[in-house]
Amino acid sequence: MKSAGSTTARGRLAEQLVADHLTRQGFIVIAQDLRVGREEVDLLAWEGATLVVVEVRSRRAGAMVDPLSSVSRAKQRRLRIALARCMVERGARDGRIDVAAVVGGALVEYIPNAVDYTET
Repeated sequence: MKSAGSTTARGRLAEQLVADHLTRQGFIVIAQDLRVGREEVDLLAWEGATLVVVEVRSRRAGAMVDPLSSVSRAKQRRLRIALARCMVERGARDGRIDVAAVVGGALVEYIPNAVDYTET
């Protein structure tokens, strides 16, 4: 069993890997590990005029659970709530929720609009 410390460290490294990727793609990353009410946003960034919440999912190489399929319905709902609040706080008119998958320390997949923000 992995310790919580190693899991937390792996998660932070994965978030930084994705933040660096987004910056290279022209995003402006404005927050990492942001508390929004009772929710936590891994990364918050602007892509042009669109405010983007990025959920980073990290797994060890060879893990049995695909990181993208690990975003539960409950987590999706919490991400929608967080995005709505962030949009109001920052005056954004457009927003979306992306998911990034990091496996074994490498960005495997980045999916824009992975979670439908408009779904209730």
